[in-house]
Amino acid sequence: SAHHMDAINKAEYKQTVKILSEAGHVNDDSRFAIIHLKEMPKAEVLQWKTGDPIQRTASVVVKQGPKTFEGQVNLSEEKVDSWEEIKGVQPPFLYEEYEGMVEICAENEEWKASMEKRGYTSYDEIFASNLSAGYFGEDAEAEKRITKLTFFDVEGVEDHVYGRPIEGLTVVIDLNERKVLEVID
Repeated sequence: SAHHMDAINKAEYKQTVKILSEAGHVNDDSRFAIIHLKEMPKAEVLQWKTGDPIQRTASVVVKQGPKTFEGQVNLSEEKVDSWEEIKGVQPPFLYEEYEGMVEICAENEEWKASMEKRGYTSYDEIFASNLSAGYFGEDAEAEKRITKLTFFDVEGVEDHVYGRPIEGLTVVIDLNERKVLEVID
């Protein structure tokens, strides 16, 4: 990068993962919810002149099973500056979690019965939209990744997945365990 404030690039993403992996903090099961550039203090950025060394640090949020970690990876010195488990928080949803939500529900007989009474026996054209994830104050939910789902019929839809809601059906799932906890019909 030519400047402190240049966006983090593909090579730096890969470098961040490599540094964390070599330090023993992540493995193939780790999921990167966030990798972004840590902004330098404004005074340092303003004092910087072309040709001065550039200090680049990536901030990361990593999901490992039910645990969430935050870290700072010094890309200039190729080392981990900090790595800490953050208890009681959930990282943002991961793309792979969105993709698997209908599959989790399709393994539950109660949900399938609720869908069938609405005329659905195939789930290829069903979109699950999740509401808030995380901890809702119940002790039984600690260490779980809870989300509530509503469903939409997206058959033939090209641009607006929320246009045909499947009314009156909400499902609570645990994404860590990949199982339905409750069907509200």
